[in-house]
Amino acid sequence: MASAYSTVVDWENLRSLPYTSMADTFVGIGTPFANPIRILSIYNSTDEDLFLSNDGVNDKIVIPAHSEQVYDIGANRSSQGGWLVLSAGRRLYVRYPASAPTQGAVYVEVIYGTDAIGG
Repeated sequence: MASAYSTVVDWENLRSLPYTSMADTFVGIGTPFANPIRILSIYNSTDEDLFLSNDGVNDKIVIPAHSEQVYDIGANRSSQGGWLVLSAGRRLYVRYPASAPTQGAVYVEVIYGTDAIGG
């Protein structure tokens, strides 16, 4: 039987950081991404707004208290014809800009695509 090639999705392990580990300077959330990420979901269950960064220096994203944001990066293609992805090896960092949270955590869920052979 001939093999069929397809791209399938898989999840990396959940990354999280409890409010007790957060600071007013950037703290890493889990480990760097092991794969090029196509969908990124960030959930802030704390009682404070949080700033996120991919370089640990500059504010890039704000995630309001008790909210979630989903970035479907892989829904589009680049002008060179490949998938848009968030590069493997990147890491997200979080800080609180004003008051320290008193509950909750920040969670990062990532989905990546991988080639699969079926038959």
